[in-house]
Amino acid sequence: MNVPSINIEVLEVSNSNTTGSIFDSIIPEAHRAQAANYWAKLAMMEHASVASFSRFSLELMSIGAPTDLLAAVHQAALDEIRHTQIALDLANHFSAITFAPGALPLSDKGDFSFGNVEKIATAAALEGCIEETIAAAIALYQAENMGDSHYKALLRSVALDEASHAALAWRAVQWIINTSPETRKAVSEVFSLRAERYATVPQGGSEPTLQHLGLLDQGTMEKLQYNAWHAIVVPAAASLGFLPKNQVSSENGGQIAGVIAHALTSCNQPVA
Repeated sequence: MNVPSINIEVLEVSNSNTTGSIFDSIIPEAHRAQAANYWAKLAMMEHASVASFSRFSLELMSIGAPTDLLAAVHQAALDEIRHTQIALDLANHFSAITFAPGALPLSDKGDFSFGNVEKIATAAALEGCIEETIAAAIALYQAENMGDSHYKALLRSVALDEASHAALAWRAVQWIINTSPETRKAVSEVFSLRAERYATVPQGGSEPTLQHLGLLDQGTMEKLQYNAWHAIVVPAAASLGFLPKNQVSSENGGQIAGVIAHALTSCNQPVA
């Protein structure tokens, strides 16, 4: 979901989590700083997502969404609070200072789409169906490669939460196109435009080195995005008629794809 920018405050207090004791070996200071910076930035995004889901619930209410969707949106907001704390805990384990959430900059002139069913549908398609789905796949990969068993389990739970959030977006879009068929063309265009970005196989980059800290190099990130698009997003979009079925990948999208497929097939609304 689209989120506003937010700052994570740096609290100038002593942090005892600087010995690397949660990992099997001492972490070089440069790598520790990279990890602290990455997880603090991720915490900013997770924290702002709480507000994003609150906004989404209001937008859905403005177009008469059913209560099961509204309940799922509010549960997603609660999930994001937990995700924020996990990311902050990781940042603080790597840092000699302590990070904490700052104030969220809000305006009475926010970018809301109350009552505009097409804008709500296209935003959910882009930010939820596409970006959240891909983010869930990346989060699961990070969890699988995390070097600490405690955080591996926590990050896996985050990835599965994100998969359920993506599934929620797919359900919401499915409901919108069934109740407002005139939105189908605009939503289809969202998927068609994004397909152009993933038309070429990424070349990759240097050998990954810091995946045990949750850090992914650009080459790995691009490959994960490409694979998630073709193995997860494309089949789901094709099942709803947003992309041609002949574009469907034969690759296995794994657990994330399963969560989304289950959400779509179990939805009360008929699949187009």
